[in-house]
Amino acid sequence: MRCEIYYKNSVKLIITEIQIQDTHQDNHIKKIRALWDTGSVVTCLIEGAASKFNLISNEKEDIPSPDVKNPADIFNINILIPGFSMIQSRTYEINRPSELFDMIIGIDLISRGNFQIIKNNDKFTATFSPAL
Repeated sequence: MRCEIYYKNSVKLIITEIQIQDTHQDNHIKKIRALWDTGSVVTCLIEGAASKFNLISNEKEDIPSPDVKNPADIFNINILIPGFSMIQSRTYEINRPSELFDMIIGIDLISRGNFQIIKNNDKFTATFSPAL
Protein backbone atom coordinates (compact mmCIF):
# COMPACT_ATOMS: atom_id res chain seq x y z
CA MET A 1 0.00 0.00 0.00
CA ARG A 2 1.57 3.30 -1.09
CA CYS A 3 0.93 6.10 1.34
CA GLU A 4 1.90 9.64 2.18
CA ILE A 5 2.85 10.12 5.81
CA TYR A 6 2.97 13.64 7.21
CA TYR A 7 5.11 13.82 10.33
CA LYS A 8 7.51 15.82 12.41
CA ASN A 9 8.99 13.50 15.05
CA SER A 10 5.70 11.54 15.15
CA VAL A 11 3.03 10.52 12.64
CA LYS A 12 0.40 13.21 12.01
CA LEU A 13 -1.51 12.03 8.91
CA ILE A 14 -1.52 8.83 6.86
CA ILE A 15 -3.15 9.31 3.46
CA THR A 16 -3.45 6.67 0.71
CA GLU A 17 -5.06 6.39 -2.68
CA ILE A 18 -7.86 3.82 -2.71
CA GLN A 19 -10.71 3.00 -5.05
CA ILE A 20 -14.40 3.16 -4.32
CA GLN A 21 -17.38 1.79 -6.21
CA ASP A 22 -20.95 2.93 -5.67
CA THR A 23 -23.10 -0.21 -5.30
CA HIS A 24 -25.79 1.56 -7.38
CA GLN A 25 -23.34 2.09 -10.29
CA ASP A 26 -21.54 -1.25 -10.68
CA ASN A 27 -18.96 -0.29 -13.32
CA HIS A 28 -17.94 3.12 -12.02
CA ILE A 29 -14.77 2.78 -9.95
CA LYS A 30 -13.28 6.03 -8.71
CA LYS A 31 -9.82 6.74 -7.25
CA ILE A 32 -9.91 8.82 -4.09
CA ARG A 33 -7.53 9.89 -1.33
CA ALA A 34 -8.28 8.51 2.12
CA LEU A 35 -7.06 9.46 5.59
CA TRP A 36 -6.46 6.52 7.97
CA ASP A 37 -7.84 7.56 11.37
CA THR A 38 -7.78 5.08 14.26
CA GLY A 39 -9.67 7.64 16.36
CA SER A 40 -12.66 7.66 14.01
CA VAL A 41 -15.28 5.06 14.89
CA VAL A 42 -16.74 4.88 11.38
CA THR A 43 -15.61 5.39 7.81
CA CYS A 44 -17.07 8.54 6.26
CA LEU A 45 -16.88 10.84 3.27
CA ILE A 46 -15.66 14.42 3.57
CA GLU A 47 -18.07 17.25 2.80
CA GLY A 48 -18.58 17.51 -0.97
CA ALA A 49 -17.06 14.11 -1.79
CA ALA A 50 -20.42 12.46 -2.55
CA SER A 51 -21.27 15.02 -5.24
CA LYS A 52 -17.65 15.18 -6.48
CA PHE A 53 -17.71 11.42 -7.19
CA ASN A 54 -21.41 11.24 -8.21
CA LEU A 55 -22.34 8.86 -5.39
CA ILE A 56 -26.01 7.99 -4.91
CA SER A 57 -27.77 7.84 -1.55
CA ASN A 58 -31.10 6.04 -1.24
CA GLU A 59 -31.58 6.37 2.51
CA LYS A 60 -31.12 8.71 5.45
CA GLU A 61 -30.33 8.02 9.09
CA ASP A 62 -29.70 10.04 12.24
CA ILE A 63 -26.01 9.77 13.16
CA PRO A 64 -24.99 10.73 16.72
CA SER A 65 -22.15 13.08 15.76
CA PRO A 66 -21.67 16.86 15.86
CA ASP A 67 -19.97 16.70 12.43
CA VAL A 68 -23.00 15.28 10.63
CA LYS A 69 -26.08 17.00 9.22
CA ASN A 70 -28.99 14.92 10.48
CA PRO A 71 -30.62 13.04 9.05
CA ALA A 72 -27.48 12.02 7.16
CA ASP A 73 -27.39 10.58 3.64
CA ILE A 74 -26.15 6.98 3.72
CA PHE A 75 -23.94 5.70 0.88
CA ASN A 76 -23.45 1.99 0.21
CA ILE A 77 -20.04 1.66 -1.41
CA ASN A 78 -17.37 -0.94 -2.05
CA ILE A 79 -13.85 0.06 -1.04
CA LEU A 80 -10.80 -1.45 -2.72
CA ILE A 81 -7.58 -1.16 -0.75
CA PRO A 82 -4.44 -2.39 -2.58
CA GLY A 83 -3.70 -5.99 -1.61
CA PHE A 84 -7.22 -6.47 -0.28
CA SER A 85 -10.43 -7.60 -1.92
CA MET A 86 -13.46 -5.29 -2.03
CA ILE A 87 -14.78 -4.28 1.38
CA GLN A 88 -18.44 -3.30 1.62
CA SER A 89 -19.05 -0.14 3.61
CA ARG A 90 -22.09 1.77 4.70
CA THR A 91 -20.87 5.34 5.07
CA TYR A 92 -22.11 8.92 5.32
CA GLU A 93 -20.83 12.41 4.57
CA ILE A 94 -19.54 14.66 7.38
CA ASN A 95 -19.56 18.49 7.51
CA ARG A 96 -15.79 18.81 7.39
CA PRO A 97 -14.04 19.85 4.17
CA SER A 98 -10.47 18.87 3.35
CA GLU A 99 -8.11 19.61 0.49
CA LEU A 100 -5.87 16.65 1.36
CA PHE A 101 -8.37 13.75 1.32
CA ASP A 102 -11.94 12.75 0.35
CA MET A 103 -12.63 9.99 2.86
CA ILE A 104 -11.74 9.02 6.41
CA ILE A 105 -11.11 5.31 6.97
CA GLY A 106 -12.26 4.61 10.50
CA ILE A 107 -11.72 1.77 12.92
CA ASP A 108 -14.77 -0.07 11.50
CA LEU A 109 -12.67 -0.84 8.38
CA ILE A 110 -9.23 -0.80 10.00
CA SER A 111 -10.31 -3.55 12.39
CA ARG A 112 -10.96 -5.88 9.43
CA GLY A 113 -7.21 -6.21 8.80
CA ASN A 114 -3.78 -5.65 10.31
CA PHE A 115 -2.79 -1.97 10.29
CA GLN A 116 0.79 -1.15 11.26
CA ILE A 117 2.92 1.98 11.40
CA ILE A 118 6.63 1.17 11.38
CA LYS A 119 9.50 3.59 12.05
CA ASN A 120 12.90 2.68 10.63
CA ASN A 121 15.76 5.22 10.64
CA ASP A 122 13.41 8.20 11.03
CA LYS A 123 11.24 7.00 8.13
CA PHE A 124 7.64 5.93 8.75
CA THR A 125 5.85 3.25 6.73
CA ALA A 126 2.20 2.17 7.05
CA THR A 127 0.93 -1.25 6.02
CA PHE A 128 -2.53 -2.80 5.90
CA SER A 129 -3.00 -6.50 5.25
CA PRO A 130 -5.82 -9.02 5.61
CA ALA A 131 -6.35 -10.40 9.10
CA LEU A 132 -5.13 -13.99 9.45
